[in-house]
Amino acid sequence: SSNNYTHSVVFSGSLDAMGAMYSREKNDTWNLFISRINQHMKDGFSSAMGTRMAHSGDLNATYPFQRYFLLSVDDTSKWADSYNKTIGNKFPAGSLNMMGNITAGRGPDGVNIWVITGFKDFKTAMGGAGILRTDAEKEAYSKAWDEHRANSGDTKLVHSGLRIQLKSW
Repeated sequence: SSNNYTHSVVFSGSLDAMGAMYSREKNDTWNLFISRINQHMKDGFSSAMGTRMAHSGDLNATYPFQRYFLLSVDDTSKWADSYNKTIGNKFPAGSLNMMGNITAGRGPDGVNIWVITGFKDFKTAMGGAGILRTDAEKEAYSKAWDEHRANSGDTKLVHSGLRIQLKSW
């Protein structure tokens, strides 16, 4: 699969910050970073960009351990509406959940939605959001998940994994 990669470089920020990062102004630090990263890139991989459509949790807190899911959905609006109505607000304290779309850089695998759940430590990331929930919360989430699956349209999981933030500037 074209999604069989070992590392990813992810940039996140405001539109102004992202635009400034890629500006044409001379920036030796940025050029050095890109030249070092390019040494590790292989042919056949590309970049993508998207927007965050929804979140649950504190965006200002640090969640360096992130489980991610890349999905191909038939109707992104229907899927996002269902997500927001059913499971988008059911993530426990101590985690950050974000959902968004891919706006450019789509590949032949059809990925058009991403979901990321961030955790403060590796143990919780390995256990998932379920270990932060009470039994009643687990039951409520399970029902919400069933409702989402029934109402979100055709969905295919393309790729999932765990990423770890190594540095933040």
